[in-house]
Amino acid sequence: MVVDASHSLYGGVPASKVLSIVNNFALRPIPGMKEIVAKAVQEGLAARTLEPGKVAAIDVGVVCNAAGVGPLTRAIHSTVMARLGIQGTS
Repeated sequence: MVVDASHSLYGGVPASKVLSIVNNFALRPIPGMKEIVAKAVQEGLAARTLEPGKVAAIDVGVVCNAAGVGPLTRAIHSTVMARLGIQGTS
């Protein structure tokens, strides 16, 4: 599973709110995460690096089988870094 950590998977309380209470630290949502994930899944399926029925985009991330982790992580990471204007080393 790859998710935007600013969202809680355990109910209506955003992870950023929980973290700010505990650590006085808040995470900001990744801009366009839903679209980034959807595009990575579509491209992975088209390139056959992902198996149909073995990957599911969710609102704030993606769940996949072990074979899909590498391709999805690379695709999502590079897109997020570019969107945030951060130059990667990969």
